[in-house]
Amino acid sequence: MIKKLVPLTFLIVMLTVLSLNSTHALSCIEFEEPVINYFDLAIIGKVTNLNKKPHDYMYPVEVEVVKSWKQQVPSALEMQVDFTWGYEFQKDQTYLIYLSVDDDQFINSPCSPVTQVDSEDDYKDLSLEEEFTPVKATKQEEESGNFVTNYFPLFLLFSLSAAILISLLVKKKN
Repeated sequence: MIKKLVPLTFLIVMLTVLSLNSTHALSCIEFEEPVINYFDLAIIGKVTNLNKKPHDYMYPVEVEVVKSWKQQVPSALEMQVDFTWGYEFQKDQTYLIYLSVDDDQFINSPCSPVTQVDSEDDYKDLSLEEEFTPVKATKQEEESGNFVTNYFPLFLLFSLSAAILISLLVKKKN
């Protein structure tokens, strides 16, 4: 069996190496204009936070959105960026970013065009489609992050009441 596998493996490797088809590792297709047709939306936003972790290939980047095209997004948006081959975003820099949406997550794939913009003049004349201003987070969304501070007094009161009840039951049994 091994005698048959070695020549077969060698043949497959040689045919792959000598193939007439040209391949390009880690290359992206070239997008025809308008580029936005290839993506779910485009945004102009300032990077406010990078959360790179050395062992994750995708990491979240928080962006303060100035404008969006194709759909309205929240003013504070978190997108997933490929750590290994994606664009190297810098904190406090503003970019034009094309994004895909998958399961309510915004994704900046390695092939998504990204352009650093310095002023509104750099993107004022873009005619990407319908333009939207970002939606401010609702009060409910803002408060959802404050679960611990909102419910801690109730938790403390419940715990104290439970402790008193348990101690009274233990005393009664004795």
